[in-house]
Amino acid sequence: MTAGGLITGLDEGVIIMEFTDNGVLKFMKQYFRDYSDYAQNPGTVQRMYDYFTPDFEFTPFIAGNATISGRENFLRLMSSHPSSHESLTPDDIMIDIKRSVVVVLLRAELADSTTGEVLVAKSYHVLYQLVKDGSGGIRINKVLFFEEILPPGTLDMGDVFKKDPGIAGLFSG
Repeated sequence: MTAGGLITGLDEGVIIMEFTDNGVLKFMKQYFRDYSDYAQNPGTVQRMYDYFTPDFEFTPFIAGNATISGRENFLRLMSSHPSSHESLTPDDIMIDIKRSVVVVLLRAELADSTTGEVLVAKSYHVLYQLVKDGSGGIRINKVLFFEEILPPGTLDMGDVFKKDPGIAGLFSG
């Protein structure tokens, strides 16, 4: 299947892409589109499995929050906040092929799932460690996640996530 120039084998379980600046850029752009479209719905989250290694780790640099180990645990958590929907838009994508690292400045919007009203808007700074799998596919192996600190008294992600017990503990803010 081809999506926006990205050769995907979502049905076969591998995303084939050249490990070049251009190939990684296409991979990341498709990842952000798919994350916003599929990662937060339990009925479609399986489409995201091919982006991550099974031993994937998500490390949030947010006080009181621990690393999430395993692709299954991460995706279960991402699809556990039905009252809200997070959209991610990359403002800048910096690629270091030699180190297999991508650093992204993201704009995030968290909207009410029912009304579409944007409840929280903030910036993220995220480092993605990529690996090539045995099939020639690119996968995300680790994420180091930093988020903007909003002014005291401002509604934040943690305030919205408290409505959903499946994700309430991820963000302490």
